[in-house]
Amino acid sequence: MLGDTPCLRIGRAPKRLLVYRAVTPFAGRKRHPLELLARGQQFVAYAVHPDTGRPYEWPEESLLDVPVAKLPAVDEAASNAFLDAAWALLPDELRQSSLLSDAPTSAWHGPSDPRGTLQAVTDALEFLPNEDLIWDDWFRIGMSMKAALGDEGRDLWLAWSKGASKSGRSGKSDTAERFWASARPHSIGAGTIYWLAEKRGWIPPPEVTLNGDAADRAAESHPAAGMLAKIALAAPAVPPPKPYRVPSELLKVDGALRLFMDYATASAVSPQPFLSLGAAICLVGAIAGRRYRTPTDLRSNVYAIGIADSGGGKDHARRCAKRAIYAAGLDRYLGGEDLASSAGLLTSLQRHPARLFQVDEFGQFLKLVLNVRAPAHKAAIWSELTKLYTSAAEPYIGAEYADQKARPRVTIEQPCACIWGVTVPGPFWSALEGGALADGSIARFLVFLTDDDYPERNETPAAMDPPTDLVAALQGIARGVPGHSHGGNIADAMESSAPIHAYTVPLSPAANAAMARVRREATDLLRSHRGTHATALFGRYAENTAKLAMIAAVSRAPARPITEAADVTWASALVEHCVGTLLREAERLVSDNNTEANHKRVLEIIRTAGEISRNALVRKTQFLSKREREEIFDALVEAELVSRCGCSRRRSCARRVPPRSTPSAAAAAPPPSCGDRQMTEYAWPTVLRPSRLSFYLQHNTLRFVSPVTRATQVLRREGARWVAEASFEPLGRVQAGVMDGLLAALAGSANTVRIWDWRREYRTGDPRSQGDVPTGPYSFSDATIFTDGTGLVVGSGNPSLAAGAPRGALSIVTQGWWPSTVVVGAGDYIGLGGRLYIATAAVAASGAGTATIAIAPPLRAAVVVGEPLILSLPSVPMRLVSDDEAANPTRPGPFAAVTIRMEEAL
Repeated sequence: MLGDTPCLRIGRAPKRLLVYRAVTPFAGRKRHPLELLARGQQFVAYAVHPDTGRPYEWPEESLLDVPVAKLPAVDEAASNAFLDAAWALLPDELRQSSLLSDAPTSAWHGPSDPRGTLQAVTDALEFLPNEDLIWDDWFRIGMSMKAALGDEGRDLWLAWSKGASKSGRSGKSDTAERFWASARPHSIGAGTIYWLAEKRGWIPPPEVTLNGDAADRAAESHPAAGMLAKIALAAPAVPPPKPYRVPSELLKVDGALRLFMDYATASAVSPQPFLSLGAAICLVGAIAGRRYRTPTDLRSNVYAIGIADSGGGKDHARRCAKRAIYAAGLDRYLGGEDLASSAGLLTSLQRHPARLFQVDEFGQFLKLVLNVRAPAHKAAIWSELTKLYTSAAEPYIGAEYADQKARPRVTIEQPCACIWGVTVPGPFWSALEGGALADGSIARFLVFLTDDDYPERNETPAAMDPPTDLVAALQGIARGVPGHSHGGNIADAMESSAPIHAYTVPLSPAANAAMARVRREATDLLRSHRGTHATALFGRYAENTAKLAMIAAVSRAPARPITEAADVTWASALVEHCVGTLLREAERLVSDNNTEANHKRVLEIIRTAGEISRNALVRKTQFLSKREREEIFDALVEAELVSRCGCSRRRSCARRVPPRSTPSAAAAAPPPSCGDRQMTEYAWPTVLRPSRLSFYLQHNTLRFVSPVTRATQVLRREGARWVAEASFEPLGRVQAGVMDGLLAALAGSANTVRIWDWRREYRTGDPRSQGDVPTGPYSFSDATIFTDGTGLVVGSGNPSLAAGAPRGALSIVTQGWWPSTVVVGAGDYIGLGGRLYIATAAVAASGAGTATIAIAPPLRAAVVVGEPLILSLPSVPMRLVSDDEAANPTRPGPFAAVTIRMEEAL
């Protein structure tokens, strides 16, 4: 069908590769196990086949001897026809199930709304059964469902994914769950599922709404609702989505933690499951005190704070903990509900060295003890709490006084003080003003902020009597590990002066590896936040993760606990969430002086409104003078925290700019905008190549220079982004038209386009024989062209991640490279998860074909094992920096010239 070609490559017979020349570029296509390699793809020309151990053979003529122009020419239609005919000849056992194997290619690349509805997607999936589909199809369906339904589609995705007979064969039962949590879809959505289902006979039912936005609009009140309300009750308005949510994965615990959470939520009129989790952790931590330890001698002492608005049910979990302790006969573990002095705190721990202190109105308590004018006996409480936190594994030795008879020194062996404080938001955040975050004492606390101050009422709460299985679980934790000697009868009796030998809770091999990753992440976070108060929080990241993982293991099996990898994963996610909550809310609400407080107060007004007119802003900021208001607003605009809205209104308005990144996985939702605007992402036209280019990573730092000593402190902040300036000259009439059309489609800064650094497009050599092979522009003069990195990989396909990595990571662990070869050079680009990264140093693969690559900027989002790297034309979504970038001051004639400036769309 295609005719003979002189260039035939054989690696493992009878498989072969035929080389032709494309008349015009077109996209490749797969019909497993056959593949059509075309635009932007590559093959290994000269190498040793990994299976046969023999060099690839060219039995007729070599590519090095045949000019490109002499190769037989083929077009897209003929190539696809050949592929279909060849695939039809394959035996059934060689054909791999693929959704796209018999689906026609689509030429549509225009704008599309990714949102769908749960009913429509569920109906369409009936025509797309997961019959052991290939990974590409599994990935495509998952990304489409995440874009179409968001978190609402999680259960549907898990059910569909588990429909394959090979599900779980690898021993990993959470692959689909981890993929869903890390999925960041773009350029895909419900339309993909609908299109594939229609090709298999699905006819959308007329009563089903396909588009998510259309379904939302249909659910809105009718324009005549005001008039209809006079004769009938209007339907209740749908509340807006909450910007802050507690990930459901954090609430998936077992053992005593689960039993307490179920008890506290079932018996509550206003259930607060996240606050119940915080109280449960402190409860189990106190009862496990001095009985268990980690291999690094960390103990179960935990400080935590629950935050909810007044009347939101924040105090219920505290009351439940008290009842459970008394029901279990463990009231000796319960400390006072108010800390009057440091001496009282130490006396309490002398009586019983493992105690849970539950403090109501903890925000007011903090304001008192952190106040610079606080009484000495109150201020000393905070100092003692700080020292007790770090003394859980050794004797606490108190202060020395002159009168040893009247005031003897206090010594407590391995004290375990756990604190569960509850508070309303206002007093707590105001207590942190004036630099309280900088000294690191508040970093010892985990902040549990509810995502619903006023949950749905439970009209039939359960009885307040603690269930018997919870009581038994707490008693089992208090007994410790049967047969383990804690150091004698006195130690077993929890005598505060007796040394005690706690049981070491072992970690499984997978948990050890998970903790090693957590420690590396903690180091990376400390380095990236050097010089800020955030280092105090991240300095406790690994420590708190180890503590919580041990508490989870003890909660599950107190008689013989073993920390598993799932415990470490849960603990690290919870600590990251709590740290992120503290950082995010402190950034919004905590100020060190009146000027900063006014800035944040105005920003919060705009953030809450989403978009606000100038006259409304003036009314809400009457505490400011006109000059102060204008100065603050200008400063917020210059800092890119808010923007002036460009909508067509008689009065100007402002809206907040969404943050480039957030320190927590529970990021704030994007704000409302002027009307329904859908951002469209375009592909860069290949006919346009710049004649001059500036392409670099713009970091986001803040410099503080002392006016006296000129000493400089530099703060590295999140939000580094790629920027580019490209000049195109001369442009012929056709090229100029393509450029003008693209700039018009971008609509100023409204839409995005994917571009790459034209200086480094492809790898142009073989690292197995040439060492460090740099990337460069496309050129036919190179003997070997590895256009997407496959020449560096054992087998076919791109390298991939050998391990997952969290958001903010500065390195990635990769696999699939040729052993002991240079895999990336310093400055090489890597595409991952739709974003662009640069290798900061040359890296060689290990003997096993793995490589750890240092990257910049830090990862935009968490990534999962197996995610492929893009090494050919790795691109980044960019938008024009202004609405005037389409200006082209060129004298009329046969040629045109354009220079545009772009920045990464974050």
